[in-house]
Amino acid sequence: MHGMQGVRSSILLSSTFFSARRAGFTKGTGMKDGSHYNIFKRPRRFVSAFRFLSACAFWVMIALVCGCVKAPAPRPPLRIAFDVWPGFAYVYIAQEKGFFKQNGVVVDLVLKKSYSEAQKLYTDGAVDAFFGVYSDAIYHDSESVPTKVVWAFNYSKSSDAIIGKAEYASLKDLKGKRVGFEGVNSFSQFFVLRALKDIAGLSESDVYFENVPGISVIAALDGNSVDAAHTWEPFLEAALQKGYKILAKAGDVPGTITDVFACAERVVQQRPDDIQAVVCSLSQARDFLRFNKTEALAIMARAESIDSQTIGEALAGIELLTLEENYNAMTRQDSPVSLFRLGKDISSFYLERGQLSVVPDISEIVDSRFVRTLYTRKGGAK
Repeated sequence: MHGMQGVRSSILLSSTFFSARRAGFTKGTGMKDGSHYNIFKRPRRFVSAFRFLSACAFWVMIALVCGCVKAPAPRPPLRIAFDVWPGFAYVYIAQEKGFFKQNGVVVDLVLKKSYSEAQKLYTDGAVDAFFGVYSDAIYHDSESVPTKVVWAFNYSKSSDAIIGKAEYASLKDLKGKRVGFEGVNSFSQFFVLRALKDIAGLSESDVYFENVPGISVIAALDGNSVDAAHTWEPFLEAALQKGYKILAKAGDVPGTITDVFACAERVVQQRPDDIQAVVCSLSQARDFLRFNKTEALAIMARAESIDSQTIGEALAGIELLTLEENYNAMTRQDSPVSLFRLGKDISSFYLERGQLSVVPDISEIVDSRFVRTLYTRKGGAK
């Protein structure tokens, strides 16, 4: 910008010179004694300065034309991996309504068919962040990738479930049976083990486990390779339509499945403005869903290739958090759904099973500054 101002100054001075010549005004009578004053006879110091500025302006112009002065390189897109899940789907509202662009961030949404595929992209460093379950963010932070949780999407109530064959009346009937979950040391395994223990009093040794992706549970049940398994919407509804039944819901073990937006620590350190922009955009999208439900459901359904009614029914089993609820979840409340309380419960569970090697500091994982900044900006707690 400074170089261009110099170019502009040079052009204006030159224009004044030639305008005066064209008009014939080579002299003026501005002296007190009435003597003539030649505008072209300036002191040498002025002429030297004028020549210097003109030369600078010329070379700056040449540099700009030749591309020698480089503009700042644009930031790369923030890459976020996730799978098909209605609780994440309002991110498509942020994309379609231009909230990301409005907030000055470019986002690359990397959608994968299975949850484990999305998680692998994150742990391999192929993406900057992920939408996923809180327990996995804690596990990644402790064992592989230093991770920060910056936004909470939802608590699953009835949109995650353990489903089984019609002959089983409850989880207790699964003793000695084959039970599926997606991914060893994953949120899916965490949910299944917690449900078996807390609801049915069953230990790991009481059942046989199979690794079955949530998207493949119906095929596994149809093929008789499992007797029950964990899945979620929209696959859950399809399983119920085939005659399988719910044996336990996420809401039966409150907070066990809490979905979050989590980022690699290095990305949070290097690109805090972009993280803030994404959090702002997600909050806007959440509000849009709240106040423009019909249009919002249409956007979400189109993006996930299902109809609006199906996604609406799926969302009924999910508690989507607002900005204020995010703020509350990220404070040190002794509430069953406080991220600090949930984090301690998750960590204790993993430690007891030997899945974590160290006790994680939840205050180092939950990074509330982005939610706090936005909440304060909108008139919330100071």
